[in-house]
Amino acid sequence: MRLLCVIEKAAGGQTVFKLTISEKETMFYYRTVNGLQPPIKVMTLGRILVKKWIHLSVQVHHTRISFFINGVEDDNTAFDTRILHGQIADPVVDGALQVGQSFSGLEQFVGRMQDFRWYQVALTNRYCIPNGADDTTNDRVLRLNPDAHPLHYINDDDIGTSWISSVFTNVTHLNRGVIITIDLQNGQYQVFYIILQFFNPQPQAIRIQRKRRNDLSWEDWQYFARNCSIFGMDNNASLEKPDSVNCLQLPSFTPYSHGNVTFSILTPEPNRRPGYNNFYNTPSLQEFVKATQVRFHLLGQYYTSEPNVNFRHRYYGINEITISGRCDCHGHADRCDTSSESYRCLCSKESNTEGDQ
Repeated sequence: MRLLCVIEKAAGGQTVFKLTISEKETMFYYRTVNGLQPPIKVMTLGRILVKKWIHLSVQVHHTRISFFINGVEDDNTAFDTRILHGQIADPVVDGALQVGQSFSGLEQFVGRMQDFRWYQVALTNRYCIPNGADDTTNDRVLRLNPDAHPLHYINDDDIGTSWISSVFTNVTHLNRGVIITIDLQNGQYQVFYIILQFFNPQPQAIRIQRKRRNDLSWEDWQYFARNCSIFGMDNNASLEKPDSVNCLQLPSFTPYSHGNVTFSILTPEPNRRPGYNNFYNTPSLQEFVKATQVRFHLLGQYYTSEPNVNFRHRYYGINEITISGRCDCHGHADRCDTSSESYRCLCSKESNTEGDQ
């Protein structure tokens, strides 16, 4: 692994501090009132590995700097602690931070930073334990607030926020997956496509269901799977009728993050649905697009089921679920008021109609 810049702060074109890592060493560059000082070099061979998640914490207090790798060591101390030649000359204003690349454009970080956090008070490990408890206790919780990535982030129209599930401690629980239900609210809509945008590796199988009315049972709408035999179905089977349901095969390799899965009802690809180009003359297809609620069952996950993968990576993350549709106004309205229950179609004057729907 070559030298990679994690973060650099500069002011007036001069480095204030910079942190770089490689497979062999971690280096911290810093400036005092007397100028740029020789870097602190910490040998980390065997502790920072390629294709492994690492939790690295660097703590600076006055002239003491400490490095923590994946929490404290067995003796509850830092991995390494050094004394700086002086306090870091960090200007209050006119400073700029750059993550993943030095200001010179060199030492570009190649890899993944899932979380980058900056604290006024240093954190040295992932977990908190009760006051007075022995350091070896199993009574510990993650520092991250379990509500930090709530479910409403899943459709808040902000791709920068993500819902994060709880961590699955074993593959058996991961293969059972999770179920997410979205209420379309205030009526029955015509839904034409759905997009799931994932934060981390995608599920290996997805089952999408709908309710045509809230008082009816769930109906299967679409299946996706790396191998459709998990659902007892063929890969990419043809659609015999306008309201047929099949299973589309997911690729063998998907992105490690920010991939997406799309369910589109009225498109000719990848499997042509009968009546897709003659919607208004296909009554069964008009019924097939109607929904008041949509349910997603996510099962398994790409890449994280391997035995050498740390269980902390076994969770679901979704940036956004987009459900695109329209009010069922029978072609007589361009807009509808979805705030009322049930929604109210705003009939156009040209249609010479009136009423709520």
